[in-house]
Amino acid sequence: MHKRTWIKTTPQPYIFPAPLPKSSLPAPLAVPLHPKLTRIGARKPGRRASSLQHLILLAPAVLTGWTPNHPSGIKLVFKGERGAVQFLVPHPFSCRLDKGLIILTSPGPQLHSTFRTLVGDLHKSLLGITKGHREKLKTVGVGYKGELQQERLMKMKLGYSHPVFYPLHPASKVRLSRKNSRFDLHSSNPLLIAQMGADLQAFKKPDTYRGKGVRYRGYKLLRKEGKKKK
Repeated sequence: MHKRTWIKTTPQPYIFPAPLPKSSLPAPLAVPLHPKLTRIGARKPGRRASSLQHLILLAPAVLTGWTPNHPSGIKLVFKGERGAVQFLVPHPFSCRLDKGLIILTSPGPQLHSTFRTLVGDLHKSLLGITKGHREKLKTVGVGYKGELQQERLMKMKLGYSHPVFYPLHPASKVRLSRKNSRFDLHSSNPLLIAQMGADLQAFKKPDTYRGKGVRYRGYKLLRKEGKKKK
């Protein structure tokens, strides 16, 4: 059997798009720290001091909430140009601020894989509120398209006897092409944007013979060869 290359990975568990609480920091701290620092890059999430410690630049994001006494760990709230996001640093990891840097520390090498996942999740959350995340999808098939019925309701025609409706999350945006056959999903939360892309694709998965359905743009679908006529 052919392996489909458009299957998405499992979302990470440390980023939360829940409503943000009021800032628990004093007013002088709720400002950008060191705004002249280099912006966060897509390939290098931060500097690595050792195998048990990792440094991540905070600018141009703003830390507006800090809850060190949370039952599950340390709760952080970040705000940027494209929105806000909450992040949880679970026990037994520790987190502190030092001159515009977020310093994550692991208790030992036995949690190295979990620590690296935590660092990647924090980088994704900061990248989302500064540059944003995007999923690009398209519909393949005659008459397959999507359109916005209301401000937060998407109507899709996918070859069924009835249209399919999908409510959009308030923290997301959708942009349709001129023919409504291609659409881009934008959000500051990586888990939310990945879940929305998976939900839209689940309405009509690509056919392995003709390729009809909803698929991710840029992903190659391996199609099966049909029966040959004798």
